[in-house]
Amino acid sequence: MVTTIPSLSLGSHISSNLAATFWTYFCVLTLCIVSFSGANQGLLQELGLRVLPDVSKINISLDEYTRMMNIYLQSREKSGQDESVPKLVTFKLDRKLVRDNDRYPTVRLRFPVAPQGNVELESAELKLLVPPQFEDVPSPKVQVNVILGNRRKELIRERTFYLSQEGPKWCTVDITSAVESWLRGDVNLGLELVCLDSNCRLDPLEAAVTSLIHTPQSRRVRRESPYEPKHKTTCKDTGPKHKCCRQSMNVTFSELGLEQEQIVRPQVYDAGYCTGMCPPNYLHSYNHTYIQSIMRRKERRNHKAYRKVIPKACCAPLKLSSVSFLVIDPDYPTTMVMRLWENMAVEECGCS
Repeated sequence: MVTTIPSLSLGSHISSNLAATFWTYFCVLTLCIVSFSGANQGLLQELGLRVLPDVSKINISLDEYTRMMNIYLQSREKSGQDESVPKLVTFKLDRKLVRDNDRYPTVRLRFPVAPQGNVELESAELKLLVPPQFEDVPSPKVQVNVILGNRRKELIRERTFYLSQEGPKWCTVDITSAVESWLRGDVNLGLELVCLDSNCRLDPLEAAVTSLIHTPQSRRVRRESPYEPKHKTTCKDTGPKHKCCRQSMNVTFSELGLEQEQIVRPQVYDAGYCTGMCPPNYLHSYNHTYIQSIMRRKERRNHKAYRKVIPKACCAPLKLSSVSFLVIDPDYPTTMVMRLWENMAVEECGCS
């Protein structure tokens, strides 16, 4: 006897399984989003920010950026923690060509960036003051190309510009790769802006390239201080049995869900961490750590049953430093503020 399964029941069974699978996926995805948002909100609170600035309202002028960036760089230089603090170099617009006859409005801009030897570029940004729009074009997509020849160009960035009918808006685009090539010696034929919206009025009222450049003059050798610890804690041996020392750990804010529109500088910083073994009499942070090591060793020599009650000393941060950073003021999106985040970077490690 052959049993026939009704097609309606089979379809219902499959639909039920698909629905269950979809619902499980949806719940897991929602949980991940909520968890990440919660971590992001906690990070904001630690930074002293109630909310993120509205990216559509950010309007940081070139003068405001220059003023606050110089304050930020001066604070880094005074702290003495950086071996090299970059200089802010601004290149004003040299030549402009607007083309409205093409399918999409295009603008060609050239800035006097010439080859320079023995310099290192940290970052470079194109800053544009875009005029008010005739029509409602709230957020057009804009391509930024580097011009390589008469008919050759290369896309380096695509950004959303938040424009307005009420007044001009400052827009920023990262063009580090283009400026780096020009400083290296490649021919500088300029940039091309392409607005992927036929109603977009892109002809900038002002334009400049701001760059953070490390020069030989900005690099300095840190001198020894009599107040510095006797033990250097930067890791040299990374083997499985290396002693307590400091390792580098670069933190990128964009990976934590905070983009450049929220945290302008630093975009990346070395937080560091401590790792390694703590043998007796090595790099003890406190006198108590030294006593603890002696007592542990004494118990082990006496072969007592409770010799493991006293734990080993652990490798932990001994000295932490603050980090200054620039943010957009969420209440006044035309201004920038500098904040100090305490205990953000490990400077020294010790056994405690």
